[in-house]
Amino acid sequence: MPTDLSLSFFESALAQFNELVDRLSSADSQNWEHGKLERYIHESGTELLRRLYQGHLDLRYASEDYQSEVVGSDGETRPHRRKQTQRNLETLFGEVTLNRVGYSTQKPEVSALYPSDGILNLPPDKYSDELRKRVAVEASKVSFSETSRTISSTTGGAIGKRQCEEVTVKVAQDFEDFYAQRAIDRRVASDELLVITTDGKGIVMHPSDLREATAKAAQKGQGLTVKTYSLKSRSKASA
Repeated sequence: MPTDLSLSFFESALAQFNELVDRLSSADSQNWEHGKLERYIHESGTELLRRLYQGHLDLRYASEDYQSEVVGSDGETRPHRRKQTQRNLETLFGEVTLNRVGYSTQKPEVSALYPSDGILNLPPDKYSDELRKRVAVEASKVSFSETSRTISSTTGGAIGKRQCEEVTVKVAQDFEDFYAQRAIDRRVASDELLVITTDGKGIVMHPSDLREATAKAAQKGQGLTVKTYSLKSRSKASA
């Protein structure tokens, strides 16, 4: 069960939910057409989801444990701790702000590290994975300009045309490696390749290979003249 402390991080979301319910239960909304009702629920509901997302991130920051020693993959220790360092994340519901603890060193060439970024598996840019996925799907069907407009009109997120291009390139960067890996997996499974093609028309039989009853039926039903040629006679004909 959530505690009073954890619920406090969702006060903004609860306020948005109550506002939504109050509006939908008002006398004024009883005269709305269904289109207006749908638009209102979509817009206000998306904002509610954004606030829930933000509340969750705020709760995670409040619960984040301080680490005494953070060592990066470069072997450098980051002894200095900085609280409440921020970055923005554009999501399907809109932009949210992440507060997290950063660890750094006095060496200017050594970048700071944020352990919570790794736990969340955040992208290097500001666009969330689900928003990037939506961009990639839309960009495969329409132009980047239209993709940008579609994202803005169907989600709470926003992304420009140039950013759509950049995100699509990043999403597709493992394309060749992905199919190369699939090829390797197939070779490991079997060294043999069986190929069959069909045209759905049945199997054509040489008249000489038909059974006697089948040959007679073919002659009678289709008016065919079944001739049998031996290899010797075909050779003479060729000569």
